[in-house]
Amino acid sequence: MIPRFWQSQLVGDLAPGEVETVEVSLVERAQLGNVLIYHSELQISGAIKLSLPLQTPDDERKLIEAQVRQHLQAYVDQLKPKQNLDVDQFVQAARAVESVLAVSWKAEDFAINRLENGISIPVPEVLQPGTNIIPVAEFEKVILAPEAEFVIASLVQLVMVSLTNLVIRVEIFGVPPNTDRDRLEVALQLALRASLETFCRELPQPAVGESLNYDDLTGNRLPELMRRACANLPWSKIRRLLVQPTPALNASFDTLDEAEIDRWTDLTNDLLKGARFIIQDLNLNGNTQNISVRITGWIRLAELRPEEVRFVLVDQTGSSGTGAGASGGVT
Repeated sequence: MIPRFWQSQLVGDLAPGEVETVEVSLVERAQLGNVLIYHSELQISGAIKLSLPLQTPDDERKLIEAQVRQHLQAYVDQLKPKQNLDVDQFVQAARAVESVLAVSWKAEDFAINRLENGISIPVPEVLQPGTNIIPVAEFEKVILAPEAEFVIASLVQLVMVSLTNLVIRVEIFGVPPNTDRDRLEVALQLALRASLETFCRELPQPAVGESLNYDDLTGNRLPELMRRACANLPWSKIRRLLVQPTPALNASFDTLDEAEIDRWTDLTNDLLKGARFIIQDLNLNGNTQNISVRITGWIRLAELRPEEVRFVLVDQTGSSGTGAGASGGVT
């Protein structure tokens, strides 16, 4: 008997309906290996952000991003039948690429669509509760979505958001009886306008990958910012505003003596520090909806000019918040 080298014949990629015969020699025995039989595909979409060395050229960044996609594809390809996808391990595959310093991701970016018979059906629950595990059932195969739907980026994409039609309702409490309402409105108007310098300069800017929640912005962050801006407005600045020449606005203070101007400064200061601020109207890029971004996006609020903000003053003294006694709008 003369020995000879031999090699088994492996089944290659076959077209649907195509059959290939595996020839087995005298010293071989056919045995079914790790075969994945499936009738539907779970397509993963989402995003991950790569941290690379700062001086990495753009062409090299694209090459690294392509290599990361290959590693992620290799990870899903090696999953065994009914093996769940561990997102932490899935992301770890990206870290294996040279020059990748870190990988960022957030669970809300991930989505699953079940592809079956040419129909795509969104899967409502992507991760198992309390875990980073994507469940895979019997006869399901995990695949990676195309580049447009599964984004791999090493640079963030700026998403500019404009704030328009901003109307702030200012509710004041504790107005003394017999107060000159015209004079009060002028004093409050001047102080509010001065506070807008701080308000516009310190608009909250989301972090990289952070979406902008409309209700949180209008119900919490902007009212609190306006409250702080008014609370930090110095008494001395309010007084200067009342006495400095301002056409058509502070004419009613021209005839007051120093003591009366101090009294009006105290009243204006106290009312603003005790006021309640409510965002009555606001558009984000023309809408009243959340602005969502993936981990690869970065929302930046565009510059807001003070003259674009309108105030509505409402005297709630002695009321339970019904809006009675509104002193009118301030432009």
